[in-house]
Amino acid sequence: MQALGKYLAVTCTGCHGQGFGGGKIPGVGPKWPAASNLTPGGNLGHWSQEQFVAVLRIGRTPEGRQLDPRYMPWPQLGMMTDAELSALWDYLRAVPARETGSR
Repeated sequence: MQALGKYLAVTCTGCHGQGFGGGKIPGVGPKWPAASNLTPGGNLGHWSQEQFVAVLRIGRTPEGRQLDPRYMPWPQLGMMTDAELSALWDYLRAVPARETGSR
């Protein structure tokens, strides 16, 4: 499953960076929000797997923030199977914690 999670996480690197630390996204307009930190060093480190899956299925974080699908494609990602989301969760939980903004 680690290989599947790593494969699926490649989709996230365009905005969240190779290290998944998030931050300002190079090459986008000034209205684009900074990408979230997807490592255990960000909010994701405080979420359960069930919360992670819910974020990608309903677009609202456990902190109550509604994700804008113009910037975060949660409706498409939420169509992944339970096994795919579990693999993605496992992979992101295993990457080294990074400081937010470190992409």
